[in-house]
Amino acid sequence: MREFTSFLAPLMRAYVSYQKASGRWNESSYEVMMTLFDRHCKKNYPNASELSQEMVSSWCGKRETETNNSCRSRIYPVVSFIRYLRKRGLTTVMTPVIPRKEPRVWREDVDLKHGVLNIQYSKGHAQHYVVLHDSMLSLMGQYDAVISKQYASRTYFFPARNGGFHKRAWVQKNFRQMWSRYNSGRATAYELRHNYAIENINHWTGEGFGFNEKLLYLSKSMGHSVLEDTKYYYSLVPGLADVLEAQTDEDAVIPEVDYENL
Repeated sequence: MREFTSFLAPLMRAYVSYQKASGRWNESSYEVMMTLFDRHCKKNYPNASELSQEMVSSWCGKRETETNNSCRSRIYPVVSFIRYLRKRGLTTVMTPVIPRKEPRVWREDVDLKHGVLNIQYSKGHAQHYVVLHDSMLSLMGQYDAVISKQYASRTYFFPARNGGFHKRAWVQKNFRQMWSRYNSGRATAYELRHNYAIENINHWTGEGFGFNEKLLYLSKSMGHSVLEDTKYYYSLVPGLADVLEAQTDEDAVIPEVDYENL
């Protein structure tokens, strides 16, 4: 748990513990936002002894540079914290209004110029980026040129026939059909994600790699909220599990972030 330093610190620690015990805590995003709110209160209200509506409004108000969705991600942990306090009679501050969620336009999240995918809300309110391999970027560029002729003003990068988006069942069905056409064994589309992790880890063997950095990059690219989720793949890589586990120090893997300058 990060160190909270404002007058709200005891309440924040209790709230975080409660959320973790309830299985409703995303450390990589929620704790960051709570830490920033804690610093905001300490810096702007150094003599305060209790939470006020002004403190909440000054933090939760939508900023000019934000979309509704980015504002939602930033303030959601604080809104949840206030709800926690109100239910226990620890504050009379009103819960701020969360901006309406905007439809996600997956087409705008695909940057074909730089080859980067913007993945939003894949893990709770977490957000991460995936860099495309050159071969995949080329294929997606070809696809975009063709599909744009049929759906000139499409909302989604991979539109369905009705102009909406493809759902999980569509992906699973078509993957099974294509896979069984050329393979005898069974596989699922989700196993491509497992393969991505394992292939990356296998390439580290014997390279004298910078372990901490590569593990962190792999974890973030997969949208994992904690490194423990990434460590699961150690057991799937023969001969490497003991080596990786021996080098893993949870406190040392991720460098400290200077939240004051975010």
